[in-house]
Amino acid sequence: MFKTVKKFMPDHQQKQLKKYERITEDVNAREEGLQTLTDDELKEKSHDLKYRVQEGASIEDVTAEAFALVREAAHRVLACALLTYNFSEHCH
Repeated sequence: MFKTVKKFMPDHQQKQLKKYERITEDVNAREEGLQTLTDDELKEKSHDLKYRVQEGASIEDVTAEAFALVREAAHRVLACALLTYNFSEHCH
């Protein structure tokens, strides 16, 4: 699908899309490793990212890891909320 869409995009937009595709691939590659971490370990990774940026790492350097962490945290929170909702619905 993207190949068809890219044909109609100006070069600078194609380059930007390619950049986003690389970030997405990097985020996806981190998924399995983050799933095995505890909630406390995820928090620690978040603190580590903040520290790295404060020490001079660019936002681009930590973008994929940050997105992967947020996605994993959101997955856990939303899955928990969904389970809570479903259980409370069936407990009446």
